Amino acid sequence: MKNEIFSPPRHLQSFIKRYIRHQVSHEERCLIFPAGRLCLPDLTTGMAIHLAHKRHWRIRPDGAVMDQPLFNARGYYKEPIVYNTDTGVDILAIEFTPLGMSAAFGEACEELNNYTVDAGQFFPSEIARLEDVLLSEAETAVKVSSLNHFFTELIRPKAEVRRAANLLGAVENYRGLLSVRDLARELCMCERTLNRFFHEYVGLSPKLYLRLSRYRRALEQIKSQEDKSWSEISYQHQYYDQAHFINEIKKFTGKTPSEIRNAPGLLL
Repeated sequence: MKNEIFSPPRHLQSFIKRYIRHQVSHEERCLIFPAGRLCLPDLTTGMAIHLAHKRHWRIRPDGAVMDQPLFNARGYYKEPIVYNTDTGVDILAIEFTPLGMSAAFGEACEELNNYTVDAGQFFPSEIARLEDVLLSEAETAVKVSSLNHFFTELIRPKAEVRRAANLLGAVENYRGLLSVRDLARELCMCERTLNRFFHEYVGLSPKLYLRLSRYRRALEQIKSQEDKSWSEISYQHQYYDQAHFINEIKKFTGKTPSEIRNAPGLLL
């Protein structure tokens, strides 16, 4: 298995989190992720292209299987998703920040949340410009350089997008620990304006954004600080009590904190 991670240049970092080239053979996948790779809700959207022309598929919690297009786009995960395949995998993925999709394509694409679609059907002109260079034999670094050039040309932040980036930066300072009402008050906005901002530029409601932000920080602590008790983590992240903390973790992962701490194959 081979993972290569590339950071975007500084001027794109408000919109693109990272690029990932993920290569794994069928034998490695069966050994490392025998039941598929569990991907958990986070605050990124994304696009990916299958460079080996081998597509993999994902299993929804209801058991439905969805084939992935050659060049796909996805919204936010709002529930755990299992990715699996009966072949090896070779993909180049783009992870967008919460503002990335709207800045690049002019809309937050909220309808893509929890779905994977054919990016060529959703963004035909943009994807047509990318396919030739990304499917060429060039090294990964060359492909990433082409992506950086593409998004530099595509993302020319308007004043509204710059204001949105500043506002979201302020939201992050509160680490998901405020209610929507308190957050609106801190930002000197009414709740209706705050809701409109999130739906237009982020693609999530502010309430769900804050829940995901808090849960992700708690999840990282579950995995990285094994000496921390559940009561300590729940208190630090201002859950009502330990039961609330456990229920929120299970809501977004399908697992208890204890199961997560010992579970392989989690895409954090």
